[in-house]
Amino acid sequence: MQVYWFSGRSLDDLCATTQISLASGLIERGYDLTFVNPDPKGSHVNWPWNHQSISSSTAPGFRSRSLGKNMKNWFEELQIENDAIALIDWRVANYVVPLFQKRNMKWILIDRSPPADKGILSLLQWPSWKKSWKQVHQNTTAHGCVVSSMHRDFV
Repeated sequence: MQVYWFSGRSLDDLCATTQISLASGLIERGYDLTFVNPDPKGSHVNWPWNHQSISSSTAPGFRSRSLGKNMKNWFEELQIENDAIALIDWRVANYVVPLFQKRNMKWILIDRSPPADKGILSLLQWPSWKKSWKQVHQNTTAHGCVVSSMHRDFV
């Protein structure tokens, strides 16, 4: 089965150990994983999965929007297997989910935490986070996962 993981996080982040462990576990279980994120091309050559580098804006407040749109454009051109599934971070979900729905593709929202920014950036992030979860609840081919029972209760 082909798995596409759409993430806004870099594997250079300190918190990337969770992503690396999950990705490695998927590979060990025989899944064909393509990790789609803003890391530079060639930066995943030492990992056992495929990598697709997607560019994004560097302007604060526009990174997720730019990344999500570029991910959507890349995925629109891709021929996928019938049993493909996508893992997606909430911050890019609103850009790629309509394409998954159009293709009747299963997807899982990965929510490691609600928006953490304060101030003006949070005004941009909270509506996107809420819309991502609304799409999970309204779609029969979607699921969501969180990191704790307290987080689940919050969602």
